[in-house]
Amino acid sequence: MNNIQNKKRVYMVLDSQRRELDSRLLFISKCLSKNYEVTLSSKANLLRNFNKLKTGIVILKGFGPKQFNIVERGIKFGFKFLGWDEEAILFNDPIQITDDKIRIDKRTLEKCNYYFSWGDNATRALKEAYPQYREKFITTGNPRIDVLKNKYKDLYKANSEKIKLKYGKYILFTTKFSRVNNIFEVSWMDTMKKRSLIDSKEKKEHQFRTAKLQEETFPLFLKLIKRTAKEFNDYSILIRPHPSENKSIYFELEKEFKNIAVCDDHISTNNYILGSEILISSNCTTLLESFILNKPSINYLPVKDEEYEYFVTSSLSKILRNEEEILNTLKKKNFGKLLDEIKENLDLSKIQDFYVNFESEESCDKIIDYIGKIEPNKILKKDKYQNIVFYLLLLLKKKISDFSGRFSDKDATKIAKSKRGNYDDQFIYEKFKILARIENLNKFKIKKIFPGVRLFNN
Repeated sequence: MNNIQNKKRVYMVLDSQRRELDSRLLFISKCLSKNYEVTLSSKANLLRNFNKLKTGIVILKGFGPKQFNIVERGIKFGFKFLGWDEEAILFNDPIQITDDKIRIDKRTLEKCNYYFSWGDNATRALKEAYPQYREKFITTGNPRIDVLKNKYKDLYKANSEKIKLKYGKYILFTTKFSRVNNIFEVSWMDTMKKRSLIDSKEKKEHQFRTAKLQEETFPLFLKLIKRTAKEFNDYSILIRPHPSENKSIYFELEKEFKNIAVCDDHISTNNYILGSEILISSNCTTLLESFILNKPSINYLPVKDEEYEYFVTSSLSKILRNEEEILNTLKKKNFGKLLDEIKENLDLSKIQDFYVNFESEESCDKIIDYIGKIEPNKILKKDKYQNIVFYLLLLLKKKISDFSGRFSDKDATKIAKSKRGNYDDQFIYEKFKILARIENLNKFKIKKIFPGVRLFNN
């Protein structure tokens, strides 16, 4: 018991199951191998239990204004904070990762020990924007890049085979049009203004240009999906919508074409990429993921605006700007050659400037080394109220809170439902078992210590 109490505890937050779960579990497996214990929960479940949890170190998934309440409350109970920005995976203009209304809240950054960046490019931008915090910005890379590497393909192998068995050969379309087709069905610019997130000419220009690019590209992307379905009826056409998008327009396409299927489950999109013949997207993170998974991809950019075309996704895919070019490329069916062509034209050093762990080293060990330098204030050495009666009372309280939240903040509930899914204990166990085997963890335990809060230990 004393050995367990003496272990340093790390707290991880999960927001989007399909995007984050696998990399979170990978990071947890690395922590366990270094004798840490780790919890995984939503931000809300962590926030409501700070006063009952063993004091530890929290890894944030961002540093914006929405994170300040969790930091402020956690510090009252002796917790320390560090983290990375999940959304900083893609950027061209530094404002995309340094915006003080969206990405960085100085109050949050002030109270955190470290900000772990994806690459040197980001670190330079952050240090220039916030020189007073330059010692906090550390280039480590990110576990979301690590988990894509060949070593961890067993995480996706079984599901990708099931997908292929169900659909046969397929072309995968991944979408990224939440600024024009968002789940709330409201204007992106109106939302930005309503939330007072635009306070300069530069920010207004950035938000307007990105929204306009999606607005002009979206109908052309839909048209491409339709033509592909018509002309390649020997393939299944799978559409993987972005979680923040309104899915209805894609389900209409599914009704119209027998070979179109909308895949809106909560497993990682990496499963779908790995099983595909080729991926087609527009300015989307999945183009990066596809390259690391050794799958060819087409970046469809029919509306030219090079300032807002991500360098990374354009470098790791084949840029095509009109429908005919794409259809002709697909007709050749020489997808392996397309991938070789992309690799031949790649300037690896420039990509590694964005992702320090793109090819060689892994990020997890670096981050864990910095966790080792931090000591939380020992307010609670163990979790309080660890008995079944109290657990059931907390579960009832959580259900009441979640139920009332559905009515008090319908927008937040809507997006949370779209992102999170309902992963159960067996699902988590089976996934983690694969990683434990890869990382040579001989034993591990997963236990719910509070409703919605899982503890991983060995």
